[in-house]
Amino acid sequence: MDRPNENFTAFLEAVDKRDKDFVVEINEYLTQNNCKCEIKSAKNGFIASYKLGTAKKVLATFVFRKAGMRLRIYPEHIKAYENFLNTLPEKMKNEIKKASVCKRLINPEECNPKCLMGYDFHLDGEQKELNP
Repeated sequence: MDRPNENFTAFLEAVDKRDKDFVVEINEYLTQNNCKCEIKSAKNGFIASYKLGTAKKVLATFVFRKAGMRLRIYPEHIKAYENFLNTLPEKMKNEIKKASVCKRLINPEECNPKCLMGYDFHLDGEQKELNP
């Protein structure tokens, strides 16, 4: 078995059964659309990150939460993959459109100081903007 599949299998074993279908579906979609998956061991399990094409910056990361598995999409380099967002399944795009306000804009102390505040991008021809 090759290493990437072995790592994904180990990661998937750590995922709650109610979230496995979601994780598999998103992984298949992203990897079939030129995203590279990198899985690393972490203190509390695994980190599964996705990079688009040859990009060095992470596009998205699976996040373990009490309420279930989440896919965090990073806005820092959103212009580099803005067109890719339009190819996402409608369900995912609807969740992006409903995303909450950047918590760092509300209280800069609540987030990593390296995190950028705000974002500006287009999704399905509609501008999504939240700037400080």
